[in-house]
Amino acid sequence: MTLIDVAYDPSNQDHNPQKRDWILITDGSGHPDGLGGWGAIGWRTAGKTRKTFKMKGCQNETTVARMEMTALLEGLHFISEQKGIPGHRPVVWWLSDRMDLVNDLRGVNKKRSANLDLWARFNYLDQKVEVHAFYAKRMTHREQNCR
Repeated sequence: MTLIDVAYDPSNQDHNPQKRDWILITDGSGHPDGLGGWGAIGWRTAGKTRKTFKMKGCQNETTVARMEMTALLEGLHFISEQKGIPGHRPVVWWLSDRMDLVNDLRGVNKKRSANLDLWARFNYLDQKVEVHAFYAKRMTHREQNCR
């Protein structure tokens, strides 16, 4: 079973693999002393040219939630800057091991009370890319998440 099999639900029309342009996998971490890090890996699934990217970063005085969100935002920003079909909003399948963040993006959690600066940036990027959020538990041992 691949990571994409975990996210793909054939009964849901929105989860049609033909309707995705990019896959984005992100992760964030934090230490009680405030140091945190994030990483993102993505690849284009549409078009003739396969494009992949990896990115990472760190911050002082942060939280795990901020690092998770930063990884997502940096990945979406990269994707939004890529050349594509004019007028086409790229469809991104985003996979995370953070159910709370996935639920926030799916609209399950109606009230966002933390990291409002990051949510404002997400709202801006959401106009440029269409994000479908998937929960992929225990991504630790999956090939795509161990780079």
